[in-house]
Amino acid sequence: MISPLQTDEPMNMRGQQEKNNLHTGFQMIEIIPNWHPILVHFTVALLHVSVGFFIFAWVLNRHRWRDQWLHVAHWNLWCGAGFAIVTAIAGWLAFNSVAHDAPSHAAMTIHRN
Repeated sequence: MISPLQTDEPMNMRGQQEKNNLHTGFQMIEIIPNWHPILVHFTVALLHVSVGFFIFAWVLNRHRWRDQWLHVAHWNLWCGAGFAIVTAIAGWLAFNSVAHDAPSHAAMTIHRN
């Protein structure tokens, strides 16, 4: 049985992978090829929560927590906008780094545009 620290790969192969990870600055989780899908869903969630709190503040105009709801709504809106920029960058990096064939390339190009 191989321990988590041991691999079947020769030492020079593992060293090359570690060297590549140093160039990228961080190591990706092995089950996903890039962070773009996670960031997309996180961004969408932040923006939806923002809309929800804006609706609470609008519908319950005289509620004592209205100011807090507006504060939370603005924070979520700005965080969602910031993450949208990070998500777009991650998507661009994913488009240029993930191997894809002709049909998936066409789909990714449509998605990108």
